Amino acid sequence: MNGEKVSQLFKEIDQKEYTSIEFETVWRKSNRRGWINRYSHSLKHNLAILCTLLILAPVIGSLIVNSPGSEMDSDEADFHNKQDVIHGQTKRIEGKAVINGKASLPEGSIIQIKLMKRDNEKVIEEKEVTVGKVGTFSESFLVPEGKADYVVMLELYPHLQPKSIQEVIGGKGENLYSSSQVNGVYHYFMDQELYTGIRLYGEADREYLNQDKTMFGSLKSALP
Repeated sequence: MNGEKVSQLFKEIDQKEYTSIEFETVWRKSNRRGWINRYSHSLKHNLAILCTLLILAPVIGSLIVNSPGSEMDSDEADFHNKQDVIHGQTKRIEGKAVINGKASLPEGSIIQIKLMKRDNEKVIEEKEVTVGKVGTFSESFLVPEGKADYVVMLELYPHLQPKSIQEVIGGKGENLYSSSQVNGVYHYFMDQELYTGIRLYGEADREYLNQDKTMFGSLKSALP
């Protein structure tokens, strides 16, 4: 092969390589435009979703706060924020001993209420009440003797609570011990296991007829 043919061969190779490179460059530019267009479209779509979420966030938050379950959540929040677990008042009215209270516990929490004779602390009658939707509870007893004085005792036992309540106060009442409730927190044993509960006393004396009396954590404190 002479020099002229070799030179012609290299020219043809160079021409083919140039054509291939030019085609690849055009193809890349064309696809680059497609990528840019797709990216721009995706960015606009995501921004639209973000703006929608920012607009709807306050509305959704308001619906959650005002939902039916928000009151129970608020009560549980009070408990975890170290509010008093149970606050109660007793009153002696004609022929009755009445107890009213507020608890930072979920709806359905079980509380034991007992009527006792003041002079001998003998339990005359016992009832079971459940905490209402907004944390309130109330109960009353007919007093056997109109001239006698009585004491109303309130008790919260962790082992008697539904599982959903135990999840808040602890299966053995361990969360009650770390709450801000000081009055009435006491310990008891069940099947050789230590539990923490709440016990409060309130007076229902003739001397304080129709007067609300705050419940205390010991019988001695509850009585004059």
